[in-house]
Amino acid sequence: MKLVALFILALSWGSLSFAALPEGVSPAQWEALLARISAEGTRMDTDYGTYLTLTRREPDDKSVTHTAAYISEVGAFSDEGVFHASHVESVYESWEKLANGNWAIDQWVFPVSADGDLRRCFHAKILETSDGSVLDHQLHNLSDEAAMEAWSPRLLSWF
Repeated sequence: MKLVALFILALSWGSLSFAALPEGVSPAQWEALLARISAEGTRMDTDYGTYLTLTRREPDDKSVTHTAAYISEVGAFSDEGVFHASHVESVYESWEKLANGNWAIDQWVFPVSADGDLRRCFHAKILETSDGSVLDHQLHNLSDEAAMEAWSPRLLSWF
């Protein structure tokens, strides 16, 4: 997951007026997805907590134009080794390799409560050099309705 996404998440965490889950996603499906993330997710320990993450990349070659999707449970392990999620983060990116070797990245970040409440939606357009230096970063504000419209199909893609 991109460091930029983590930075954006650190900027703001508040509640928007969304329904618990998008239409078409039942609480049982949400719980099954969380169980899959816990069972199959790749572990990454950070200053923000432990991430258990499912990843999709198409094509699976980061050197060419590609899309990437991540959905993570974020939390900590107890002394008994049981993982407790505080929230879920989902990131969707389209990476377009430009003729000059730079990357144009269209990034969506969705922080979600552990029970499925969408808390925020960040949409960023990022221009990055091939070595990862950020040349431009534009954060776009969305209405609650537009944020839910963006979140719903992306969440449904995990089922």
